[in-house]
Amino acid sequence: MTSSGQLDTGTADPPVDGPRRRRLALALRRPRLILVLAFLVMVAGVVLAGSATALLKNGGFDDPSSDSVAATNVLSRHFPATQPNLSVLVRADDGKIDGAAAQRAGRQIVDTLRSHAGVKVVGSYVGGADPTMQGKDGSYGLVLARVPGDDDASGKTAKQLHDELAGHRDGVHVTFGGILQINNDMSDQLNADLGASELVALPLTLILLFFVFRGVIAALLPLFIGVFAILGSFAVLDGLGRLTSISVFALNLITALGLGLAIDYSLLIVSRFREERAKGLDKAAAMSATLRTAGRTVLFSASVVAAVLLTMLVFKQDFLRSFAFAGVAVVAVTAIGALLPLPAALMLLGDRVDKWSIRRRKPAREPQNRLWGRIAGISMRRPLILGLVALAMFVVAASPLRSIQLNVPDERVLPTSSEGGRRPRPSVPSSPARPSRRARWR
Repeated sequence: MTSSGQLDTGTADPPVDGPRRRRLALALRRPRLILVLAFLVMVAGVVLAGSATALLKNGGFDDPSSDSVAATNVLSRHFPATQPNLSVLVRADDGKIDGAAAQRAGRQIVDTLRSHAGVKVVGSYVGGADPTMQGKDGSYGLVLARVPGDDDASGKTAKQLHDELAGHRDGVHVTFGGILQINNDMSDQLNADLGASELVALPLTLILLFFVFRGVIAALLPLFIGVFAILGSFAVLDGLGRLTSISVFALNLITALGLGLAIDYSLLIVSRFREERAKGLDKAAAMSATLRTAGRTVLFSASVVAAVLLTMLVFKQDFLRSFAFAGVAVVAVTAIGALLPLPAALMLLGDRVDKWSIRRRKPAREPQNRLWGRIAGISMRRPLILGLVALAMFVVAASPLRSIQLNVPDERVLPTSSEGGRRPRPSVPSSPARPSRRARWR
């Protein structure tokens, strides 16, 4: 305190040395080293992001030990014609699928499919041998194939075939469908949606954080930890992807959970550090108090979240198990970011964390006199009433679950403009006695 009774908010603190220095955490003793290491982790994440994404796998929605999967495998081995997983739609520009151009294109497609190891053509419009493979109006036809391998290997083969065959040329337009194309389109759509969501979410998050922290520098710290958590998780994901199957949907979990936890944990650390500084403590003492209190809260929260995510390992589907692996990774990296790089940054910034701030430092109030302290006090005095109110709110929020229909992702999750979002459907039967099986593309 100054002689005038005002709190001294300067950044000059007594030197930290001797036994006191040895007792401090590494982030307090070597803040610059910690930030350099954090920067290197982020660089590694950027470098490894491409390879980590390439290691992620499509599919994984089925239990490999289930009877349905066993039956599907038997059918695929002994009756491949009953299990086509790739369809190629050929549409003739002149409206004649039995014309020379469409037939020539069809033969090239069939030859290309058969040139890939293990791929079997199980149906084709070429030569008119199977009229059910021709469209009702005679302007398009189908080539059906069975691509071998698991969801990931067959999906990569389908992507290669798509790159070779799809498009407009020689008087025909070729598009792909089937479950393999659907999975590939879902993966592409996922990457596009993640990029778009990050472009929207990060600026909005920064604006909200500015009003929460009431300062530009303080608002940037949670984003710094969020980026550290996401990029660090990509680096971990690169290693995990080489050891086990990780679903492409793990990307959603990493970005959402990483940014969310980073904001929560940063809010705890930064707010507590500000409070301790407002009491007149120097940077080292304030950070020590912060790590003893808010730091333990972060560690406990991360442990609980990780333990909950680990329960998903009881499932046999790779899709669900991936959430356990990726979730624990992002929780661990976020907690490390909140307990090492963030305190290191605060140690270097000191009171400059309030630079460009609309916040004015005031003497710290007792917790029970603050807004959330008053709310907590009311909850403790009236636990039954507020508990019933909270329960009623949960019931109302969960009411839409009464009509929920759970299923694996299919073409319905894709926009109709995508190739996988359009699919062949049987035409309406021409008569009850003789139903028509000709394909109709929707």
